[in-house]
Amino acid sequence: MNYRLSALGLPPYEGPPLDLTKAPYQVFVSSPNMDYIPDFSLDDQYVFVRKNGRFYTHDYTLWPQWYFEATKHLPFILRRPPAESLATHKLRLIWYDMTDTDFVREVGTIADVGRIRPEMVKELKRLRFELSDNIEALLLRLGNQPDEYRDMCYAQHGMMITSITLDCGPQSRLMTLLTFTAFQRYYLESLAFYEFYDKWNLRLVSASERLPVDTTIMGAVTCHLHVAQMFYQAGVPVWLFRAPYQLTSSIKVARMVAPLLEFDGLDNIVYPNTVCIMKSPPSAIRNKASQTLRVASVSIGPSAFEPRPGDFVPASCMLRLVFSMCKALIFYLNSFCITAWSFG
Repeated sequence: MNYRLSALGLPPYEGPPLDLTKAPYQVFVSSPNMDYIPDFSLDDQYVFVRKNGRFYTHDYTLWPQWYFEATKHLPFILRRPPAESLATHKLRLIWYDMTDTDFVREVGTIADVGRIRPEMVKELKRLRFELSDNIEALLLRLGNQPDEYRDMCYAQHGMMITSITLDCGPQSRLMTLLTFTAFQRYYLESLAFYEFYDKWNLRLVSASERLPVDTTIMGAVTCHLHVAQMFYQAGVPVWLFRAPYQLTSSIKVARMVAPLLEFDGLDNIVYPNTVCIMKSPPSAIRNKASQTLRVASVSIGPSAFEPRPGDFVPASCMLRLVFSMCKALIFYLNSFCITAWSFG
């Protein structure tokens, strides 16, 4: 792994000296309800924009993230469907990879700025209006508790702003791509919030018997046994890291598997001439790093900055984040820098 798991909840060993002839030398990962294990060694500490406008293993719409209470909705992100069924899926545009032909250059401009195809904008607006109506109906049903639902409203606002920007604001190719993928993330995040408060929240606290696993959602990674048990009981995909001394004879292993490398949408090629957004081990803040470019004045949701008990937030993390966001903002401004001539 590219970071210390002890900071993520792996308990320290406090017993007698280990008999290393009977214990594995390294941490091991298992799942009580999934038949594959992602290759978590691919996950490093450096967050970059990739060539497809996404963020590789740091993108919560592509890869299961470490569980933190401050981003408790991320395990319920809708997973990208298999390629054979994506073409007919009603939300296919939410996982669509933008191509050069989708960028329509603005007529009469001296710079390479433009927007996505009008039919794509129309479909995004339809999806946004439909989901926003569902969220508003849910808020009326749950009652007005702004502190409880502010992150959901924030994601909903981000979905609206990015949609309007794609419709009305010509941008460079890179910023058009980033705004498009930002909309996709805000949509999936808003949908995850909706599903969490509408269904999953009650399941997590009241499931009296184990529910079937829902493989259409992203799931989560953890070192905490109680978190793994909670998700297992509720039918949420979960992967559990354990230390060598936690391997006992009572553990039943159904089968050993090789780490899975291939995930639809993963692209590890860094977008040319872009900077590192942040460097950090997993945290609630890093879980939202893919929304730190401040596209159209939208930034990280407020709760992601608030450490909760058990969250790993290094003392220098906030300074690094501010510095990284300044660099990203400078790059954002440079992408819009167009020289204009005034003729008297």
